[in-house]
Amino acid sequence: MNPHAVTPSNTILSIPNREMAPFIDVNNDMVYNPLDGDYPNVKGDQMLFWVFNDKAGNKSSGSDAIGLEIHGTAYACKQKGLQNTTFVNLRVHNWSTSILDSTFVGIFNDADLGYAFDDYIGYDTTYSMGVTYNGDSFDESAAGYGNNLTQTGILFVRGPRIDNPQFPIPGSPQFIELPASSFSFFNNGTNSKTGSPIIANEFYNYLSGKWRDGSPIMAGCMPEATMGTPTNFVFPDDPSIANGISEKVCNRTPFDRKTLISSGPFMLIPGIVPSDITFAIVNTDTGVNNNNFNELRRLADSAYKYSEGCQSISWPVGLPAVTEGNLRVYPNPANSFFTIEDSEPKKKYIQLFNVNGQVVYKEESNSQRININTQQLPSGLYFLRIEKGKDQFSQHILIK
Repeated sequence: MNPHAVTPSNTILSIPNREMAPFIDVNNDMVYNPLDGDYPNVKGDQMLFWVFNDKAGNKSSGSDAIGLEIHGTAYACKQKGLQNTTFVNLRVHNWSTSILDSTFVGIFNDADLGYAFDDYIGYDTTYSMGVTYNGDSFDESAAGYGNNLTQTGILFVRGPRIDNPQFPIPGSPQFIELPASSFSFFNNGTNSKTGSPIIANEFYNYLSGKWRDGSPIMAGCMPEATMGTPTNFVFPDDPSIANGISEKVCNRTPFDRKTLISSGPFMLIPGIVPSDITFAIVNTDTGVNNNNFNELRRLADSAYKYSEGCQSISWPVGLPAVTEGNLRVYPNPANSFFTIEDSEPKKKYIQLFNVNGQVVYKEESNSQRININTQQLPSGLYFLRIEKGKDQFSQHILIK
């Protein structure tokens, strides 16, 4: 990227010259250049990218800035089974000069499932998924779902990556991913040990699987108890299990609960490959059976399968002449035109998109040989889509 940017006041804003938004580096020169065929690494049918750090503005914990910079991407897919799923990837960089030797990363979820004050929460240990579901059979208020209930889950599909202490023993991977280390909750607006965190130590206590005051979480129907067996995961059973530990079976009072699923501890070393975390937010359609998590588990299966990129419409990197089935596209790169050849005289719907997703050319044709004039198009990377009946072909086209 360009290390400098000009602001409206004509002053120079210094921007670090390092990798930012993800892209496919076709020639491996580590420089984004569409004229070399490089293109954005869009994992889904739509993706958002943003950057934030802990130095700008005030932190809610009131603690000093550490020197973290996080590159975030959120992406979603049109594919069946993923319509109600959002993936979020966070690349956590430590740009300070200090090793953070006991780092936890946590995903906070304030689900407010319709009417916020009648919610239950739980944890599915098989899927590492924190769940919010309705605490009674009717979701009250104008914002509620009434009798037509729904559920939401949040799950780690890829935890923080750390060095494998057994590497380089044959068969041992160089890196391993940490699983979820705790799932807890806190209650909105209360000032007890289960209340909202205020200062830095209270945030860290929750992240590390303790209550706000640092006391241990207890297993069973009363995790707030002062005596018992410590645990890191509250309400780990499906509500359909008759003698299980769930808020429903324990007959607890529903409330506005905030959940936190964490992973750690691990070392975050300055300047090295960032810690890379991916999680998914899954939501059932309304009308779900609220007595179990089966529908959320089905959605979680799809989330694990497609977490590295659903791409129901993909743009593969091609050779100068590309053939797929009965279609052939050449030359690529193109100067003044490119040709589409089809061995079958079938109707084809052709679209050419620029990198902003705008259609710059479209045509419907039965011809077996079609020349597309590109002389009026700016140089750069384009995406070609051809639909022929139920079949679809896609290819990136570089115009010089």
